[in-house]
Amino acid sequence: MQRRGEVEPAVMRSDRTVLVTGATSGLGQAISAALAPGHRLILHGRDPERLVAVAEACPGARDSLVWTADLSVPGSVAAELRAFLE
Repeated sequence: MQRRGEVEPAVMRSDRTVLVTGATSGLGQAISAALAPGHRLILHGRDPERLVAVAEACPGARDSLVWTADLSVPGSVAAELRAFLE
């Protein structure tokens, strides 16, 4: 039985890139810290300084990236992410 706060083993595989939106506070920050060991993180938020602080507080993350973009326009999200990763 899975207890509250535990992450499914399949989610914890270390060969994944994880996009965490709202990474600068609350749940997003907690998820970033939980998934950091061994994962490549793309941390999204509106405040670049806070994103850098979260990235620095996630030891074990492989190549964390910080991404500030407006995700409120549904059609532009995929294009913005592709452009960011290039």
